[in-house]
Amino acid sequence: MATSHSIAVSEILQPRPNRKSILIYRPKPRRSAKANARAWQGTVTVSFYIDPEGRVLNPKIVDTSGDNKFRRVTLKAVARARYEPRFINGKPVSSHNVQTKFKFNLAN
Repeated sequence: MATSHSIAVSEILQPRPNRKSILIYRPKPRRSAKANARAWQGTVTVSFYIDPEGRVLNPKIVDTSGDNKFRRVTLKAVARARYEPRFINGKPVSSHNVQTKFKFNLAN
């Protein structure tokens, strides 16, 4: 069941009855002081589902480059992300196999 907020936003954003998921909030993973001090860099790609209420479910690492220390903080950040769910025929539905990439460099 979609939250009242999801339905209200969908009425504003949705000119058609079908729409893809829209990212509302994606927290930034926190780099540790050790990662900063050692100038570790890399990327982490995560796959997950978005439920009809816009919550991220079952996040899994699908690819990494650079230091593997970023895996845990990335999964924590992805779990807190929120989406406006995908709509089909005006009703919120789950989205499967959604992917996003996080980049860790000295600038962030």
